[in-house]
Amino acid sequence: MAAQTNGNIPASKVSPKYLHANSTSHTWAFGAIAELIDNAYDPDVRAKNFWIDKKVIKEKICLTFRDNGVGMDYEKMYKMLSFGFSEKEEIDGHAPVGRYGNGFKSGSMRLGKDAIVFSKTKETMCVGLLSQTYLEEIGAENIIVPIVTFTDSGKNQIQASPEHADCLRDILKHSLFQNVEELRKQFQAISTRSQTYEKTGTYIIIWNLRKTSERPTEFDFDENRFDIRIPADQHENKKKTFTKPERVLQSVPESDYSLRAYCSILYMKPRMQINIRGKRVDTQLISKSLAFTRRYFYSPSCRPSKRVPINFGFNTKSKEHYGLMIYNNNRLIISYKRIGCQLMPSDEGVGVIGVIECDFLTPTHNKQDFDNTVDYRRTIRNLETKLKEYWKKVCAENNSGDPNSSGPVEDMMERPDQIWKQCSDCLKWRKLPDNTNPDRVPEEWSCSMNPNKQFSSCDVPEEQEDSGDEEQTHLKHPKKKAGHKATLRKTGVKRAKQSEFGDESDSEKPPTFTSMPINSENDDDDDDVVEVGQTQCDDSMMDTKQERRSLRKRRGRKVLENDDDDDDDVVEVEQTQCDDSMMDTNQERRRAKRFLTSPKENKGVKRSKGSDGGHADISETPPTFSSMPELHITSVSLSTVNYGEGEQNGCDSSLNEGQKEQGGSEDGLRERQEEQSGGEDSLQQGQKEQNECDDIPKEVHKEQSEYDDILRKKQEEQTTYCRELEKLLSLGQSSLLRMQQQQELLKLLKTTIQERDDLQKLLKATRQDRDDLQKKLTMLLTTTCQERDSLHKQLKTTCQERDDLQKQINTLKQQIEQLQSRNMKETCDSNTQMQRTETY
Repeated sequence: MAAQTNGNIPASKVSPKYLHANSTSHTWAFGAIAELIDNAYDPDVRAKNFWIDKKVIKEKICLTFRDNGVGMDYEKMYKMLSFGFSEKEEIDGHAPVGRYGNGFKSGSMRLGKDAIVFSKTKETMCVGLLSQTYLEEIGAENIIVPIVTFTDSGKNQIQASPEHADCLRDILKHSLFQNVEELRKQFQAISTRSQTYEKTGTYIIIWNLRKTSERPTEFDFDENRFDIRIPADQHENKKKTFTKPERVLQSVPESDYSLRAYCSILYMKPRMQINIRGKRVDTQLISKSLAFTRRYFYSPSCRPSKRVPINFGFNTKSKEHYGLMIYNNNRLIISYKRIGCQLMPSDEGVGVIGVIECDFLTPTHNKQDFDNTVDYRRTIRNLETKLKEYWKKVCAENNSGDPNSSGPVEDMMERPDQIWKQCSDCLKWRKLPDNTNPDRVPEEWSCSMNPNKQFSSCDVPEEQEDSGDEEQTHLKHPKKKAGHKATLRKTGVKRAKQSEFGDESDSEKPPTFTSMPINSENDDDDDDVVEVGQTQCDDSMMDTKQERRSLRKRRGRKVLENDDDDDDDVVEVEQTQCDDSMMDTNQERRRAKRFLTSPKENKGVKRSKGSDGGHADISETPPTFSSMPELHITSVSLSTVNYGEGEQNGCDSSLNEGQKEQGGSEDGLRERQEEQSGGEDSLQQGQKEQNECDDIPKEVHKEQSEYDDILRKKQEEQTTYCRELEKLLSLGQSSLLRMQQQQELLKLLKTTIQERDDLQKLLKATRQDRDDLQKKLTMLLTTTCQERDSLHKQLKTTCQERDDLQKQINTLKQQIEQLQSRNMKETCDSNTQMQRTETY
């Protein structure tokens, strides 16, 4: 008969088997443990410390969870052991993680079949039992939870409330503790470990842990005595797989199989110390443990006025572990989720971690994913765009900062941009100086150890962790080693997309280079030469290097010599594009004559002292021809340079500047010609070489045409290549879509199979219950029949006795009548005799 409400409406029942069915939402054991940690972290509990341990109680392996929060009274514990009761609210900006009122039930029953909860407040103590074994043993049809309230009666004794006597009896009978004294010791453990003035908190013990076919529990407690790990063979059905722990694949983060590593990143900004098996977890600010960090902002369409910060940076520990770290109300929901370019078979996005707190999204009830809504998909698409933008900028700035770098940016293992540490006493986060070595910072650290005296006391408020982030306009580059001759910084480089794979190429505008001072180890070395960096070419034009080199070899060479020993001289050599149509034959001949003069006389250099620290600008007009290929603009500043036999290739800085210099060059040439008037042999030799130089423009024209043809072919090949890439991309996207659909179907199939198995188990259990009921009914019917026969026999015996009594009564009546008749006769005879006597 169903239970009825006041309106004669049947009330819903919750079967004990629902405890197991509800726990199956946690496919990952650490997700279940996180539910218990969240309950202690939420603002209604306000725990500062949380202890996780493995114990053996009465030969049973147990997991214990203890916090030093405010504790629970009878009503709060009853709601916690019930389903769907969640009254958590935000307090002082601390938003709760729990929202469905289901975390403790699903989490604890995922770890084991039985759990007992001890909780102590300032006024009372109570204990509650949530046990599948207990419900099976008593044959319960509904979930029942025995709860007992205790009061401290003094002298290390506790007294249970009289109205909870039945609950106490069941707890002592079906739990690990058989008397009140053993229960009292568990409450005493809360007071011992509480570390609070009120000695309050909650203590959870879970036993009959889930087993595997090969192990007594699903956890590995032996590999690390200060950790709880998931062994590799248990990891087959999890979201990420790996081999044995001693041969962990690099692509699997440690947080997937190590509870200590998972707890260190569980909260975006940790406010609670977690201790695992007697050792404190070294929590970290994930957004502050990255290198080359940059901050972006995202305004979701569901909340246009909200600006959500997104922090991108490189993982300083391992470039194999990268992706998005998505939090909700400070709690980690998705870890290392690869998106966009990180899913492509390239190095783009490798090593980059993105950190974002998406409070505007709704997590699933197991808090391991988000609901696949429109807002969620939009957020992921925006993050993909931000990631690609970050990758372009960090690569561009890295290349500009160190053009001699041979490795990709993701291979540059850097220290974090900032170092933050949490105080073990006040739990405040402190920023350490930039020169701090993170490897030398002890695990147990307090504010008094802070080198920054402004924040060396626990009484000082916590400094803002976001200070200075929004003003960040460039990335920090690693310091260059000593001994480099020159450091070039590229500016004004424009990038353009070439394909859907994110290929990039320089824009048509040639990049400009500026130089840094040369760090010369020996200032007196006269053989120091000028090293001019060349711009990087587009991949499609790499095959034309030989053609370019052949052109350069045929260009005139100029030897610059500096007779001045002044170390502060700065030479600026400018090369510009030449306009072939503006060059006439006379200029070519004059410059050819200038080129053919002796090395001593080739010092046609103009010096002009500038106002910038005494630097000198030296400009010289190299030989040019009527047809030259397009050259990049290059500007090089050099310090402490002695010019020997270094060669400089190129053409004039610009047409106007060339015309200005032309006059000076002609004057110098005229003077030199007057000085050389006596050298007839030299003049004839110069004229012969001049004739040879007249043929150079024709050769250059021819080579220019060949170069244009080669360039045109390369451009056609590049276009064809891009089309092929687009086709491959479309095929890859369609294949990816099919794979995603197949994966979704596979997940649906697995879910259906799991539901079928659950229904089969339920059907089997129902049949078993039916058979048990039939047996009980048969036994009851047999007993009833036996009792009926016995009653029949007793009734028959009673009737026989009644008949015998009736016969005896009749016999007695006859005897009485006979006696009465005899008495009457005797009386009559007596009377007659008397009358006769009187007559006589």
